[in-house]
Amino acid sequence: MDEASFLSQIRRTPNNDQLRLIYADWLEEQGRSEAELLRTEIQLYRMPVDDPGRLATETRFSLLSRNTTAGWPRKVLRVGPACGDNSGCVCLNQQSTLSFHRETQDTECAAWHQLLDLIQEAHRNGDREFAPLRRIEQSHQIIKLPPDIGLLKDVRRLSLDGSHLTAIPPQIGVMESLEELILDTSYHLHWFPWEISKCTKLRDSVISTRVLYGNAKTRIGFPPLGEYSSHNQIPPKTLRPCSVCLKPFADKGAFRVWISRRIATDVIPMLVNACSQECLEQLPRPAANHISHIHRGGRVVQPPSWG
Repeated sequence: MDEASFLSQIRRTPNNDQLRLIYADWLEEQGRSEAELLRTEIQLYRMPVDDPGRLATETRFSLLSRNTTAGWPRKVLRVGPACGDNSGCVCLNQQSTLSFHRETQDTECAAWHQLLDLIQEAHRNGDREFAPLRRIEQSHQIIKLPPDIGLLKDVRRLSLDGSHLTAIPPQIGVMESLEELILDTSYHLHWFPWEISKCTKLRDSVISTRVLYGNAKTRIGFPPLGEYSSHNQIPPKTLRPCSVCLKPFADKGAFRVWISRRIATDVIPMLVNACSQECLEQLPRPAANHISHIHRGGRVVQPPSWG
């Protein structure tokens, strides 16, 4: 089979990973560096978006992406950096369920390295306010915050308005001095980690609830959860701390739920990665006028009433 035949079949069956692996073997026989990139792409596509080891895999993906045939990624890859448009989000057009964003963080771009440097600078200086995106020229390339954000234990005001973020890392939960969180017009950010509830001093927030829940005409659901195998996903290889008891555990997705709680001045949907049913039973009651129980997502929508 020649490359044109492989590309034609991939277009017809984009989620056929067996075909992709055969194509990767063919690329390797041709001495093409895209072989390893394609294998890494398959791994990334099947990893949960909040897998503790995902950033390391995205780093590998970013390095390999630097040496590809022009136009090849667009024809083959299902994941990659965000396009940079922050005027809205296609998720807001859905009326049933919401999927996790699969965009990858380009860890080789200058903006990412600037962000890491700014975090280290703020950590050294003991800064009380952190607004990094105002100092990064290509800030649209930042779609995730690195785990290093947890170093900023002195920061009281975290300003990320107008961001292109799709996820907040659980390490935000150790920002023990955080009092104010600004995320206005961050149109691709639809959920938060439960660990943000551990920021006990957080008193003020600016978060667009339309981005989280839609509006009265367009209700947004939740990404469906459940055991990773049921979603054709690979369970994380790296142990993660339980969102509730903080003990490291091998996560198979069996106790992964959504809960909506008030954080500062906003009610936000939070993802809980618990290690057991006992830990789920320790969760507090959800916020009033929102889904009244923890749930697995899907066609569940909230708030149930408006006004």
